[in-house]
Amino acid sequence: ALSGFAGPDITLVPTGGDTWHLGAENGPAGGTAFFSNSTDGRRFWQADGAGSFYLPQNTSCDILRTDGFGKMSCGPANADLGSINLPVTAAKLPATNPCVIDNSENHAKLLCDASTAENAFWQFVAPQDVGATLTVYVTYAMASATTGGVSIDVSVMATSPGDAVEVNTQSFGAVTNCDDGTVPGTAGFLDSITCVLTDVDGLAAGDLVKVDVQREVTDAADTATGDMEWYGVEVRYTRT
Repeated sequence: ALSGFAGPDITLVPTGGDTWHLGAENGPAGGTAFFSNSTDGRRFWQADGAGSFYLPQNTSCDILRTDGFGKMSCGPANADLGSINLPVTAAKLPATNPCVIDNSENHAKLLCDASTAENAFWQFVAPQDVGATLTVYVTYAMASATTGGVSIDVSVMATSPGDAVEVNTQSFGAVTNCDDGTVPGTAGFLDSITCVLTDVDGLAAGDLVKVDVQREVTDAADTATGDMEWYGVEVRYTRT
């Protein structure tokens, strides 16, 4: 019995290492058990009678994850987000109305017209930890416009190994439309559009994925003149 006990119960002294304590103490929730390092007193975990589990030394811990083998790690709130970079120079261009890859200045970019709905697409294999929520981020500037807004359409096609479909047959999920109502007030200044996808075509780990992004010039929100310059495209996803 450890009633009233306020010190270490078990001391572990490995050869050539620090001394560790497994202990218990009284507390408002029926007592607390803890594991600590006697060298500096840090508690690497503690649990109380109410069923709560703590990592006291990790005061900024937002996400506690396990690796499937019992190892736990602590990270910030965005630790549960994965990211897939879609380089503009790796974009695939459709046969009609493509955005244009431009390498004429310091940074590569895709030029997407203000009068014709132009697009580009990327393909990749979905990571093994991909979740159900995908968000596309487009980092852009305007070639000349300093007023107005822009609009994009994003659609996803996902094909699983074993699907009874011809992989080269286009079959996208529903389009997600996203706007930025106000472009930067200076041409060449960066801004971004955040687009949380409402349809990912049933995407799952291991799928062959195609992401199509189009400047939607027919949308009422797209009023900025001149080319929209895409400098970066990123897909972020929730990890499973």
